[in-house]
Amino acid sequence: MKDFKRISATLIWSGDFERLVSWYKEKLGLEEVDSVSKTYQILRDRGVKFLAEPFRAPTFDKHFATFCDLDGNTLQLIGGK
Repeated sequence: MKDFKRISATLIWSGDFERLVSWYKEKLGLEEVDSVSKTYQILRDRGVKFLAEPFRAPTFDKHFATFCDLDGNTLQLIGGK
């Protein structure tokens, strides 16, 4: 996750943090990607389960893709198409 340069902090609660850390390292160990659609494909190919396919926000020019981690935390990718 070293390439998530604009995120200063993320706090996620877990009953089994070691298991969840392993999942994040395996699934989200991305190189820098500037596209929600490309990131969606990469993560989906790694077995991440998305709630829906990426979509464009109706009120501004950003795309979203929503998925859950092993503990059921909901996360969204937000960015360019």
